[in-house]
Amino acid sequence: MSSSTSTDVPISKAELQAKITKRVLTISLIVGSCTYLYYHYCPINPPNFRTVGDKFAYVLQCNIPSAWFIISLMAYIIHIRVNTHQINPLSNKDLHKLDVPARVLQNTIEQIILSLFFQLTSATYFGNKHMKLIPVCAFWFLLGRILFWIGYNDPRESRTRRGIGFMFTLSSYVLLALFSTFIYLRDTVHSVSMLF
Repeated sequence: MSSSTSTDVPISKAELQAKITKRVLTISLIVGSCTYLYYHYCPINPPNFRTVGDKFAYVLQCNIPSAWFIISLMAYIIHIRVNTHQINPLSNKDLHKLDVPARVLQNTIEQIILSLFFQLTSATYFGNKHMKLIPVCAFWFLLGRILFWIGYNDPRESRTRRGIGFMFTLSSYVLLALFSTFIYLRDTVHSVSMLF
């Protein structure tokens, strides 16, 4: 009689949702706590920015490691294509070997667009002191993408493990999105109220 492992036991939808919810809350707590501690207690400060263009350049510089992650995914896909029948993209042979890397690459490109958008938008509102949040958001994004890749390639509980990486990615820009939206609405209401 063989011993049962977690992958052998079917899990109900409610149990899966509870497990994912627990991980989401845990990751949110980790990201929030670490970001708070970094912001308030880390002695590293960004340079003084004279223009919004300087801030934009800083945002892009902080995201260079994420760009290299995308390049490494592309290189991995090229490696697979060169070493399989997928060297001909019209061939259906070995197509399954490209499935996971292509999905991770596509998702990473989709996510970096959102992340950069909200980092750049936040930079227009941030003073020099608040720009300290940009490198930590870029770090959470990169960590999330790496964990997402690992989760996709781990056959054990792949859905929930991918979810961990996705939550780190999402956490990297959701707070910036909320902040930017709040400031935008506040400024819009203020501008409209000045008309009356």
